Amino acid sequence: MYSILQKLHKIAHQLGQLQKEYSSIEKRLNQFRGRLHEIQDAFPTDLFNQSLITEERELIQVIEKWEAMNKKVLRQRSRATWINHGDKNFKYFFSYLKARQARNRISSIYNEQGLKLVDPIPVTEEDVQQALKNLPLDKSLGIDGFNAQFLKTHWDIIGKEVTDGIMQFFSTGKLLKGVNITTVTLIRKVSAPSPMKEYRHIVGSSTLYKIISKILTAKLKKVVDYIVSPS
Repeated sequence: MYSILQKLHKIAHQLGQLQKEYSSIEKRLNQFRGRLHEIQDAFPTDLFNQSLITEERELIQVIEKWEAMNKKVLRQRSRATWINHGDKNFKYFFSYLKARQARNRISSIYNEQGLKLVDPIPVTEEDVQQALKNLPLDKSLGIDGFNAQFLKTHWDIIGKEVTDGIMQFFSTGKLLKGVNITTVTLIRKVSAPSPMKEYRHIVGSSTLYKIISKILTAKLKKVVDYIVSPS
């Protein structure tokens, strides 16, 4: 677990440098579009200029590439747009969430013979891969600076170490603080918030923590029917 965490930190530093390069996507797009307009305006006087035709084709490909990047960036920035829908029914849903958490708390499990189940269900590599597969690709970056899309894209490189680190947690029960960490960000719901009720909180955790949570949830689903009545 420590090894993969350190490597992710190093990658995060390099990605920070890359982010600076892509921070002016809109400016670059405008430059490419401006050049494309210049080329297309020159066509009426030199319709069969092979150099212009080649440059136009290359510029169109570049613009399509940067527009795809810009779309992803804008999508990440729009994660908080749901806040604009206001605070309707917020108190109701918050109280419902608290009640559901109380109902879902499991302190022990017994089988049909009344014996307490204590043997853990083993976690496999397939469990880790399935948990990652179930994570949405387009969610905001986790507190570690990564999202599920990064892990899925580069799984052939980092998959083994990620899997070993997660399985190590399930065998030892110990989780590094760098993974077992959560942040709460306050987003204002009005233009000039003052009391806490005028803020909405967004909780962020590391991607490895999310995978572990998915695995635990999947394991509990297999036994929850034995302790919760369908009615």
